[in-house]
Amino acid sequence: MELQTLVDEYASVGLGAHLYQEALETVRAVSRYYPVSYSPTRRWDEDAYTGLTHDWAITKLWRYGHLGHLLLANQTLAGFRNGLAQSFRQFLISQKDHTALDNLFQRANTLLERDPQFRLWGENPKKADRLWGLASWQEKEPYQGQEAELINIGLGLEGFPMIRSREDAKKNSPILSEADLAAFLRALLEAVGCSLSLRQFALVFKYRFHLLEAEEISLETPLTTDSEGHPLQVGDLMSAGRTAEEEVIVNEIATTLLAELSPRQKQALLARAQPDATLTSVASLLGCSKSTVDNEIRRALEAIHRFAETEEEAEAIYARLLELLSPD
Repeated sequence: MELQTLVDEYASVGLGAHLYQEALETVRAVSRYYPVSYSPTRRWDEDAYTGLTHDWAITKLWRYGHLGHLLLANQTLAGFRNGLAQSFRQFLISQKDHTALDNLFQRANTLLERDPQFRLWGENPKKADRLWGLASWQEKEPYQGQEAELINIGLGLEGFPMIRSREDAKKNSPILSEADLAAFLRALLEAVGCSLSLRQFALVFKYRFHLLEAEEISLETPLTTDSEGHPLQVGDLMSAGRTAEEEVIVNEIATTLLAELSPRQKQALLARAQPDATLTSVASLLGCSKSTVDNEIRRALEAIHRFAETEEEAEAIYARLLELLSPD
């Protein structure tokens, strides 16, 4: 397949057979790096792939002229395919249904911005990482303690009855009334005595209001396959030879992930990669359940795959991340 073939097809018939196949292959390649919660069928199967391809093609590639722009803006087939992949990633994320936790996160952000009893104590380009505290404080440091301690503080706050919608309701449960949400934010800040980010508030929300949506997945289940189709587990993902330019890219991505992963995700990744490590031994080391370790590692690997363009690059990022995490 040559790029000019696709350009000619677009000029003559629009979204023809070859372009549709390119879109479908992009959906298949990109989707497998995302949880099944992103799938309209709650499975990654051909029904999901074709449905997403149709919706993406109609609502974004065709209606808004993105396909024509990608064809004109790229000089190579590889560049065009990379552009398609980026376009679909954005579409897939935008289509994901918001959860009750997502809604609570947004409401908390709005409340913190508008309620005069709260004050922004630390600006950040990412909304989730801005630091918030009470307006009455004179000076407060950001919370530097363990996540487990923060969660325990949240679990110890009494009151705050939850509002649950019926199972057949079309909207997510509000979880807390507006007044109770404001009171909870204030109570948590007072109990912690330090400024908190929205990301930290959301962490407490998940455990305090039972909003965990983690899947029960075994680490012994193969995560992916190598180029010959052999199953790979976490400990099998090792780096291969790369050019100097590729090394720079891999290092930049791993460094970015190092700042984004939670402390427990880092601990779980490093512990699981050790010789003879098992799901049970990692859970014992971290002081949590095996399913929690499963989920923490799975989410960390999903974050890696969101940055990686290929499976080989994901493996390289993983290996570099372990090097950065290693105390040696």
